[in-house]
Amino acid sequence: MSSFVTLTLVVVAAVVCLTVVWAVLTARRLDRLHIRLDRARASYDAAVVHRDAVAEIAANTRDDGAARCALDAAHQRVDLSLRLYNDAVAATRAVRLKPGVRALRLAGTAPMPEFYGSARSTKE
Repeated sequence: MSSFVTLTLVVVAAVVCLTVVWAVLTARRLDRLHIRLDRARASYDAAVVHRDAVAEIAANTRDDGAARCALDAAHQRVDLSLRLYNDAVAATRAVRLKPGVRALRLAGTAPMPEFYGSARSTKE
C-alpha cells in the first residue's frame, strides 16, 4: 500500500470517528435539553394550577390585602416559569435546527417544541 492511500484511509477514519463522537455528544445534549424542556413545562403547568387555586381563594375571601399579595406572587411565579420554559424551547430549537442534527435525525421522533404565550411564538 502506498503512503498516499494509507494517509487517505487514516484521514477518512479520523473524520468518521470525529463525526460519530460529535453525533453521540449532540444526541446526549438533545436528550438533556428535552428533559429540561419537560421539567420546565411541568413547572409552568404547576404554576398555572397554583395561580388558579389562589385566584379562586381570593375571589371567595373578603381580605383583599393578603389574598392580593398571594395572587401577585402567583402571577410572578407563572411569568418566571413561562420565561424558563421559553428559554428551554429556544435552546432546544437552536440545537435541533442545525443542519447536521437534521441530516442525521438526532432528535428522533420528538416533536419540535413550540413557544408559549410570548411574541416569539407568532414570529416563528
